[in-house]
Amino acid sequence: MNLLYALLSASAHSMNSISLRVYQTRLQKGTGDLRLYQALYMLLAALAYWILTGFSVQMDTMGWLLALCYGLDLCLTGVTVSACFQCGPMSVTSVISNACVALPIAVGCIFYGETMGLFPILGCVLLAVTFVLPCIGSREGAGKIPAKWYILVVLAFFFNGMGAVLLNIYGRVAATSERNSYLAMGYLTAAILYFAISFF
Repeated sequence: MNLLYALLSASAHSMNSISLRVYQTRLQKGTGDLRLYQALYMLLAALAYWILTGFSVQMDTMGWLLALCYGLDLCLTGVTVSACFQCGPMSVTSVISNACVALPIAVGCIFYGETMGLFPILGCVLLAVTFVLPCIGSREGAGKIPAKWYILVVLAFFFNGMGAVLLNIYGRVAATSERNSYLAMGYLTAAILYFAISFF
């Protein structure tokens, strides 16, 4: 597996989570507003990747299927992370959901026989430290955390990591030049799903 793509995918999910929390705490007026905000965020990302493709999307059937799955995963990640923020501590939620980089690495090592060198391992350790440091000494979530938060944060971890896993799978079945098409269609799918659920 290309570790760089795993880290980039996890970072993209993390940036989405950060912007999501900022919107929730400063601008949100209702759940529908939050979903529309996410739809716009995903639509802008899709547009950016579409521009990188040269305004031409070229993928085979498997590529389209994986792109649709990626879009669904993006939507599920946003929904579960926002739900975690609403009922539990933000700092701990961020640490657990952002530790998702471990999932694609584990999948690559177990199913594809990939190995990690010294520098990637050190990078993962440093990345983990940057996630943990904000939680040290934090009083957030000191009270009772509802049981549903534990379920939601496990789902957030899983969906967050699956984005990189899907990207890894796509990289094995498609040409590298089609990666932007995959991401463009994935983000567009997520935008459509967010827009659809904003009415509920």
